[in-house]
Amino acid sequence: MKNYVKKILPMHMGKIGFKFRKEFLKVYAYLIYTEDGSIYLFDTGLNPLFYSDKEKIMENLTHFIKIDVEEKHLLGNKLRKLGIEKENLKAVILSHLHFDHSGGISEFQETDVPVIVQKRECEIAKDLAKGRAFEYKAADIEGLDKKINLVMFEGDSLVDDNKAIKCLITHGHSAGHQSLLLEGRNKSMLLTGDAVYTREELDSGRMSAIPFRRGEALDSIERVQKLAKHCDYVICGHDRDVYIGHAITL
Repeated sequence: MKNYVKKILPMHMGKIGFKFRKEFLKVYAYLIYTEDGSIYLFDTGLNPLFYSDKEKIMENLTHFIKIDVEEKHLLGNKLRKLGIEKENLKAVILSHLHFDHSGGISEFQETDVPVIVQKRECEIAKDLAKGRAFEYKAADIEGLDKKINLVMFEGDSLVDDNKAIKCLITHGHSAGHQSLLLEGRNKSMLLTGDAVYTREELDSGRMSAIPFRRGEALDSIERVQKLAKHCDYVICGHDRDVYIGHAITL
């Protein structure tokens, strides 16, 4: 069965930067609208604490990471501005649990909205968040089992058994990273997540950052490259600002 994707709305969720590089990476999330009226969310942006209590959540990020997030970038405010009740989202799909992608899951505590993540990502992230891995923040990871309707996929999986929305394993950047393949009636889209940061890196096969596992990351880039050849739109993890604020119709 296919409940085709009707349109995608990319949202700008703030910026993160490495001080030693003197550059920022823009953070994105995506609303996915299907023909039956359902709305899905891919990634969630930064934790609201980065706006309200930055010192509390920064921890070991302080010395080398800059965070630029305004109130308007927070997921809850984005949804309210669009007139979307968070409880009415069909599901939240996380590419992975790094802090710039999973911080908004706090909005879904005490709701019935399914939050979809790869099981491998969830299990390893919980261990890494207890240590020195700066990519994961305890504030994001805590409560996944207690307050959030967590759904853990293992491998390539259809969302809601819908052949038009498919999670694809692209491990390597993180332990259990997943990308998202979307099918509309006329066009298709690949949301790579952080399997690759930019289209330039996708075309060259170059890795964007130090990966969790290099071999897996390279295999995932190769997989994304092959998929990209058959998609009308390919949006990489940190470089498609041209679409911000503009819905893309499939």
